[in-house]
Amino acid sequence: MLKRHVEDFLARKLANFPAVELLVAVSGGLDSMVLLHVLTALAKKRPALKCVAVHFNHHLREQAADDDECFVARYCRQQAIALIVGQGRDIQEQRRQRGLSLEEAAREARYLFFDRCLKKKPQSRLLTAHTASDQAETVIMNLLRGSGLRGLKGIPAQRGRILRPLLDLDRQEIQAYAARHAVPFVEDRTNRSFAFTRNRIRHQLLPLLKQEAGARLEKRLSAMAAGLAADLAVVDGLVENFVNRWVDVDNGSQELFINRRELKQQHPGLLPHILERCVFLAGSRKQLPERTLSTLVRLALGENRKSLTAFRLGAHLFFVVQTDRIIVSCHNFQRENRQGFFLRLPGPGTYQLPENHGVLQIECLEKNGKEAELQFRGDKNCEIFDAESISFPLVLRSWQPGDVFFPLGMAGRRKKVKNFFTDCKVPLERKHSIPILCHDQRIVWIAGYRLDERFAVASTTKKFMKVSYHAEQYT
Repeated sequence: MLKRHVEDFLARKLANFPAVELLVAVSGGLDSMVLLHVLTALAKKRPALKCVAVHFNHHLREQAADDDECFVARYCRQQAIALIVGQGRDIQEQRRQRGLSLEEAAREARYLFFDRCLKKKPQSRLLTAHTASDQAETVIMNLLRGSGLRGLKGIPAQRGRILRPLLDLDRQEIQAYAARHAVPFVEDRTNRSFAFTRNRIRHQLLPLLKQEAGARLEKRLSAMAAGLAADLAVVDGLVENFVNRWVDVDNGSQELFINRRELKQQHPGLLPHILERCVFLAGSRKQLPERTLSTLVRLALGENRKSLTAFRLGAHLFFVVQTDRIIVSCHNFQRENRQGFFLRLPGPGTYQLPENHGVLQIECLEKNGKEAELQFRGDKNCEIFDAESISFPLVLRSWQPGDVFFPLGMAGRRKKVKNFFTDCKVPLERKHSIPILCHDQRIVWIAGYRLDERFAVASTTKKFMKVSYHAEQYT
């Protein structure tokens, strides 16, 4: 029965079955050894079907991990099965650097290895031995964490080129097959450790639930997850349609931009799915809890007076809400915003700003000053000042909290530079890159934006100063 189940699954999922090469993820445990045994039995009947065992040594259990690798290698030699072995020697370090749990770090390392194997064999498929029991544990674990629909659908039967043919079978069926065919396996002692959430669910919570709901609880939860996965496929189609139209990804800056105005027009029930998809595209591989998604939705919909609201998604990802867009980025805006610059300008000349913030050129004019003013009027990167109201040295610096000036055209009214940037829809990550020219602690010009009217040319002006700014690169 189990062989027929696996064979039917592969026939449904693979158009070229049985003429295919299957990579079988084998830990040495009961489930994966049963899967390998079934597939090698099928391959003997169908010569076109090829099986390769794939084992990943996490190096997290000292000698026990090496013993498992030796067990798998010995079995594969005895059965003439090709074997690919991967080594995960830096999982603990990755865990610390990225703020992951040990389970998360180990899973990520394992699947990165699987992806590398698949890239080397573009026509192959990889099979894992997840069962209905694993599915039930995953659904319960995600439920306890407060996951939404995406978490409750559990483990997918197929994700790209990764297939899970045992997902409808519970652990008792696997155990019965192993006993009937004398399938050897090793027992991972950590599977009994209550230090891991999954083990506590498996050995403590699930038995209690089965007393109330019956022994077939695992299969019912697995069937429920499959139904939710089908529902979610409809939602995902709507999400992808939105992402394709209204989300831009800048691979160079590692930033993702969401059109906030269009996002707010979507059905409220779709918003968590859109935002979770965008966070995934921006680089997150962790399942977002329902409470986190609810927070992101509130931030995205909120009418904030501030130009930006930021939310930290783990150790390396930030969700930044601006007036017209939302940025999901690996950049720490708050840290970057403290990186300003300060440059003293002793006289006319050309000045290279620090950190590739551009080039500033200062010239003193006299007779042709009025003509220069008329010539460059309308060029936002060039300004003509009344030189009699300014004296060297000048200062060129980045924005500082509390900065105010008197923007030309506002009839002498004072304005905070912070509010001016907000009105001009200047992204926060660029605010500290905009040079501000100052004289005697007073702002003369926000380069590329607005002149302070106290230094504007008047009809009586006889001496002129021309300042040009060329923004080579924003950082």
